[in-house]
Amino acid sequence: MWRPLLLTCIIFLGLSGCARHYYREVNHQVTFYLKHDTASEAHLACSLDGFQPRRATLASGRWEVTVPADRTFRYFYLVDGEPFTPACRLKENDDFGAQNCIFEPGM
Repeated sequence: MWRPLLLTCIIFLGLSGCARHYYREVNHQVTFYLKHDTASEAHLACSLDGFQPRRATLASGRWEVTVPADRTFRYFYLVDGEPFTPACRLKENDDFGAQNCIFEPGM
C-alpha cells in the first residue's frame, strides 16, 4: 500500500522540484530568488521597465535580482532564454497566451 503512495510522491517532487521561487521585501526594494537546478542563466522581466530583462546573479545556488518595490508590477523569468513563470500567489494571463506573476508590495 505504501509503495504506490511513495512512487506518486517521488514523481510529483521530481516534476515540481526543478524550480523554486520566493522573494523578500526590504526598504522599498524586493529581491527575487529562483532556485532552478538546470539554468545556466536567468533574467527577470517585469512591467516596471517594459519587461526589459534584468540579469540575475547566481549566489549560493540560487539566482537573485533586486528591483524597486514601491508599486504593483507583473513579472516572469527568462531561464536560458525561455519564458518561465514560477508558482506564485497572484497570476494573470498575458497578451501572448502565457501567464505573469503579480507582485503586490507588502503582501
